[in-house]
Amino acid sequence: MAVTGVTSQPISFPKFKRVPHCFWDPVIGRFEKRLSGWKATYLSKEGRLTLIKNVFSSIPTYFLSLFPLPPYVANKLEAIQMNFLWGSFGSDFKFHLVRWNIVKQPLSMGGLGVRDLRLFNEALLEKWFWRFMNEKGNLWRKVVAIKYGTTNFGRYPQRQSQNLQ
Repeated sequence: MAVTGVTSQPISFPKFKRVPHCFWDPVIGRFEKRLSGWKATYLSKEGRLTLIKNVFSSIPTYFLSLFPLPPYVANKLEAIQMNFLWGSFGSDFKFHLVRWNIVKQPLSMGGLGVRDLRLFNEALLEKWFWRFMNEKGNLWRKVVAIKYGTTNFGRYPQRQSQNLQ
């Protein structure tokens, strides 16, 4: 996924080592626990939507700010949100009244204002990159710079040095 920066050059995320599936299990488990099926039966659709927004804003934010979100986790969390919103659990299937892409749009654009997990993750990771580039005197930045270096960051292609002989 590429994000266009101030220089209008595409910026791609650094290549991270793959995080094992079990790393995300506590996040998915907490998400499922908070959005359990019994709560959906006693809440209106607006109540369910409010609960989705509140649960999402608190539970996975720490993980999303530090680690790239694998597609399978994003799909799983969105499926939990969709099923909770429309009240379909287990064998009790309910039709989804609106496409999830519309639900994720802001209220001003006709959506329901549920955050897009992938965009939120991207924004949080870019915030750290911005802080790394601007806060040169901070201790955390010095530690990361010593451990990983300060060139390329996996974002920009390395230029081949050309020998002019």
